[in-house]
Amino acid sequence: MAGPVKNVYKRGEGRFTLYRKSWSYRRRRHHRRLILSDTRDQGLDATCLYNAICGVMEAELCMQGIIVKLSVDHLAMMASDWISCASGPQQRCLSTELPTILNNLACVGIYTDDDYKMGCVTGTRYKIRSYEQLSWFKSTTPGAVHKLRERGPLLAVIQISSNFVSDFLSGRVYWFDKAKCSKGRQIPTHAVISTGYAIDNLLPIWEMQNSHGEVG
Repeated sequence: MAGPVKNVYKRGEGRFTLYRKSWSYRRRRHHRRLILSDTRDQGLDATCLYNAICGVMEAELCMQGIIVKLSVDHLAMMASDWISCASGPQQRCLSTELPTILNNLACVGIYTDDDYKMGCVTGTRYKIRSYEQLSWFKSTTPGAVHKLRERGPLLAVIQISSNFVSDFLSGRVYWFDKAKCSKGRQIPTHAVISTGYAIDNLLPIWEMQNSHGEVG
């Protein structure tokens, strides 16, 4: 993520509506069903990308009248093989892994959570048709906002500085700070679901659904 982009997480939901211009999927419904799935909790597992992908797909399916809970475990199992075949043993990076996962997901699809746990090999698999990569630069923000409102929640990969956890737990607006990253090391990233936006002093603030469970 580049440019002055902030991110609002679960605890910041209350103050999100105070901004001059805002829009969110938080309480939005399709035929009386909430579009967003419940917040997942990845615990200590490095599964943020799989949780975010499933959450975005579930929201898209809900807007088509299909209510399912997709299997994060099934996606994680398949993605491990896809990534190993595509890149071999090297340092992981969500931004480079994502296209590999999505391209394969368009071909094979994933099971629902119930079908995967029961070992139902004849269960329905859900695929993606296509995807488009967007940047977080300020100049391209209007296009991203349009996609969000017209197509549904977005999958976002954001950079993480050391203030991320404290901001998340306290409900403050998180703002990536490169000065708070370890020097000489690759900047860590985290996958979340972009569920809305607001404008604060001409700066875009993205509302995100994390995968660390409900807070507070």
